[in-house]
Parts: sequence; structure tokens; C-alpha cells
Amino acid sequence: SWTQEDRWTYFSYEMGVRLHADQIKYAREEGREEGREEGREKGREEGRLDERINTARAMLADNVPIEVISKYLRLSIDDVANLQKQE
Repeated sequence: SWTQEDRWTYFSYEMGVRLHADQIKYAREEGREEGREEGREKGREEGRLDERINTARAMLADNVPIEVISKYLRLSIDDVANLQKQE
């Protein structure tokens, strides 16, 4: 049979273990959410770049000068020139 002090010691230990487990669970969930948000942001950035590249291709097809495309789409002149070579 346990004394009141033994029960209290055991209860305190169990609460500490549960608190630690909850902290780990929360940290994992938080890390996953951060990872998902980083992935979404990376996807948005890639999508914006793809859109700029597609617009640059359309502008090249309309014979817009490379320098103008570079200026307005924030692409390097080399990148636009490489797109022109691919066409």
C-alpha cells in the first residue's frame, strides 16, 4: 500500500511525463505546419516565376526587345536571351 507521499510522488511523475509528451506532440505539429507553409510559399514562388517565364516567351514571340522584357518581368537579360534561344 502506498503512502500519501508515494502517491503524490507518482502523480507528479506521471504529470511530468504527460506534459513532456504533450510538448513533443505540439512541437511536431508546429514543425509540420511550418513545413507545409514553407512548401506552399515555395510553390507560390515557382508559380510566379513560371508565369513570368511564360509572359517573357509571349513577349519574345511579339518581338519585344530583351531589355524591355528583362526590365518589366525582373528577369536577367541572360535568362531572357536563353529563352529566346530555346524558341
